[in-house]
Amino acid sequence: MNRFCISCRAGLAALLLWCVLGGAAQAMEQFAAGPKHRGIKTIGLFQVFPENRQDNAVYFRNRLVLTLAGKTIVDVAPISRTGRFVYIARDGEAISTFHANLDPKDRLVRITEITEGIFHLRMMIGGVAYKKLYRMSGGSILDALPTFKTAEGPAASPEGVVFYHVASIAKNEEDAEAAPIFTLRLHFLPAGGDTVRHLPDPIFSTGTSGRLRWLSKTRIRFSFGQGKRAVFNTAQFK
Repeated sequence: MNRFCISCRAGLAALLLWCVLGGAAQAMEQFAAGPKHRGIKTIGLFQVFPENRQDNAVYFRNRLVLTLAGKTIVDVAPISRTGRFVYIARDGEAISTFHANLDPKDRLVRITEITEGIFHLRMMIGGVAYKKLYRMSGGSILDALPTFKTAEGPAASPEGVVFYHVASIAKNEEDAEAAPIFTLRLHFLPAGGDTVRHLPDPIFSTGTSGRLRWLSKTRIRFSFGQGKRAVFNTAQFK
């Protein structure tokens, strides 16, 4: 208990009462707040409590799911509605690191920092492949495509990161042997920005694989399908 700051002790009685009565949210709110401490930080169905305090914890639907001795969990972002999430942890030397918290049955294939503060995660969650792109900026996490499971082929430059995802697949019902057509969407996350921009026009391909390459500060080449190429300018992304 002595790890909690003095301003938090006023809420200790309420927290103990929660342990008996199950009123987690009400107990959390009893901890003193301030400019850097709102008591409880809510992100969707997740709560970080106490906010910005060493040895704090993450709760999912008011159930404890993670705590790290000697560290402060700064922010979280959900991966799916099943309780998996990514998070920023800060140690006693104010060094922040990026992590993923998954179910024991899941598999974290790889976390790659493709450029400073931009992370590409490859995971198997419930038998489904996830490829996610996140930006860690200060004490916050940006999910580049929060409503999609995949962010493919990220390519970084000093101007930002471009990537794509497979939006849909269409099969030829009249010809079962015909190759399906995939709809690909391209995206651009500018350096230092917190808003992802999107290429309005889709790209149609006979496959899901592609390669993005920066040709200059503003020009990007996308190789896809069977030897097809297209060149875009960052100004085209809206």
